[in-house]
Amino acid sequence: MELAFVQSELLEKYLDTEVISAAEVTALLKRRGVLDGTPVYLNEETMMPLPPLCDYGRYLATALLDETTLKDYGRAIGRTDNYLVGLQSDILSATESDLVAYRDERTRWQKKPIGWDAWSKESFVLDDFYGFLVDRKVLDQRPVRVAARGRNALAARLRSGMDIRAVTRLPGRTAGVEEAEAAFAAVRGAARWWPGRAACLEESLAAHFTAALTGRRVTWVIGARFAPQGAHAWIETEGHVIGQEETDRVWPYMPALKVERSH
Repeated sequence: MELAFVQSELLEKYLDTEVISAAEVTALLKRRGVLDGTPVYLNEETMMPLPPLCDYGRYLATALLDETTLKDYGRAIGRTDNYLVGLQSDILSATESDLVAYRDERTRWQKKPIGWDAWSKESFVLDDFYGFLVDRKVLDQRPVRVAARGRNALAARLRSGMDIRAVTRLPGRTAGVEEAEAAFAAVRGAARWWPGRAACLEESLAAHFTAALTGRRVTWVIGARFAPQGAHAWIETEGHVIGQEETDRVWPYMPALKVERSH
């Protein structure tokens, strides 16, 4: 697989055809939301685009990432595929053991192993990539199993502090109901040990960020009701209210604010 990046300046400089002008191609890219730095993956033999991978590049561009970040994420996918080819595999047919071997290569065995901070960002891209393929029905399931608390075999080691910059710069994928419930249950369990207030506002916001930190997206909602008067905060996914028993609250609450992304 060959990796290239969209560069409108190079088009204007080198494109030489009577079929379409460089200015028209540049305008078309802008109209389609294809930013400079968007990764383009090509078949080595035919030099034709590889649809699932190029579709992911377009998906990254929807997050309005800067050119450098788009290239970094694109290289993360390309680097993974290059390693997997040596295992007689590729990024679309990789197994969990293939990806664990890649993680170990990057963090332990290569000449200059990367640190866990760097790997956490790279593993997040891989996690988001496979979530994208499942959502688009390119794959039936993700190659890496997700544990109840959202961690998987590619996750970086636990640290005392968490860098969430990579989380807030990717669109993420919509969490399933079970995934959202697992995030909410983890927050509610941790809240028992928190000495401060941990009511619906704190729990729902923490669950929103917990989902984001595992590459999922839930909607954080603040609402109110008039009879009787009250306010409430909760999370939703796929049209379901998460973490609420039917007898917990007097519904319906009318949503006043909905936040889907964590940035």
